[in-house]
Amino acid sequence: MQHMNIKCCHCGDYTPFIAEENVEVIPQVNLTRTDMDNLGDIAEALAECGCFGAFDFLCRVQSEVTKIVEYQEER
Repeated sequence: MQHMNIKCCHCGDYTPFIAEENVEVIPQVNLTRTDMDNLGDIAEALAECGCFGAFDFLCRVQSEVTKIVEYQEER
């Protein structure tokens, strides 16, 4: 069993929840596809400056947050 607290999207209260199987919780973000495009532009500018560590990090962030944004758009 898995114990977790689920936040209500209406009132913001947390409710204890027990799941017998693993439950995937998708966080909500207040970002749009335009924000993701801007993040990509920033990553490209960093790569041009030779900041490849920051470029890789921003690309990973952009990829994960884009999945969340797409999931929210589907709902």
